[in-house]
Amino acid sequence: MSLDHYISTLDGLHGVTAACKRAPAGPARDAALLHCDAARTAFLAGDQTRSLEHLGAAKRVLG
Repeated sequence: MSLDHYISTLDGLHGVTAACKRAPAGPARDAALLHCDAARTAFLAGDQTRSLEHLGAAKRVLG
């Protein structure tokens, strides 16, 4: 993974996690937070593709 992709994914992770935390409480927020956790886990394991999939899913859940 290149440094640019690493930083881009990390920025996306921070942004989506912040959006999840600002979202109103409820099932959508809970689902989005689960995707954020899965994205973080995949990112730390070096699986950028999986991380981006979970970030996209979190964004879709939040609308």
